[in-house]
Amino acid sequence: ASIKYRKEAVDIYQKLAKKEPKIFDESLFKTFNSLAISYSSLDKLKPAKEYYQKSLSIMEKKAKEEGDSRYNIPIAMVYNSLAWIDLSTSKFKEAKKKLNHIFSLLTQEDEASKVVLATSYAYLGYLSLLKKQKDKALDYYLKSFNLSKRFDSAKSYVTILMEKKSYMKANKFFELMLKTYEDKEQQAQIWMMYGKFYLDISPDSGKVKLEKALSLYQEVSKDKNSTEYRELMGLLDGNTTTI
Repeated sequence: ASIKYRKEAVDIYQKLAKKEPKIFDESLFKTFNSLAISYSSLDKLKPAKEYYQKSLSIMEKKAKEEGDSRYNIPIAMVYNSLAWIDLSTSKFKEAKKKLNHIFSLLTQEDEASKVVLATSYAYLGYLSLLKKQKDKALDYYLKSFNLSKRFDSAKSYVTILMEKKSYMKANKFFELMLKTYEDKEQQAQIWMMYGKFYLDISPDSGKVKLEKALSLYQEVSKDKNSTEYRELMGLLDGNTTTI
């Protein structure tokens, strides 16, 4: 339904933009972008890419005509989205080219740019992982985390540290994550990862951490059939330690 209504909106804005482009081009950009997001959420990447490219052409044209750098952030956001589609379809060279272009558009001087750049670094981290370049991935994920404290980047970073058996660095980063993220669901995820990490090093400490995760999951969700809840119960296997 949302796709149908947005397509109707596109028809309206396209007609209006022909008459008054300065007024309606941005509305058309937003509608194309919304359509792309809708298709992407349905995993329909071909139409998603088409609408992202349409939105991009509008904004790049406006930026060129007006010489205004305020368009750089929305342009960079679309490049991130297109890069993710490239990554999802194994077009790695195209993805890297788009991500590198973003760094020519934005600096790290304002918070909005930092959020967009953090996404770009996270995607470069993912690309490096796909290429089995773990050291590069670590560097990119850490840059992403440092820019805007992206939770998924933090999780990816500490996961690679664990895989590389960098136990001291992983332990310190888990402690940093617990201080950084206050949301209970995020805390639960951190304690779960932390507990799994510790099971091989110190089973008792690992179980204590897993029990903290379980307690937090029980606070934020009553769904005992959730993947996290079932995994935690399997890890603890009934041999819990009193916290």
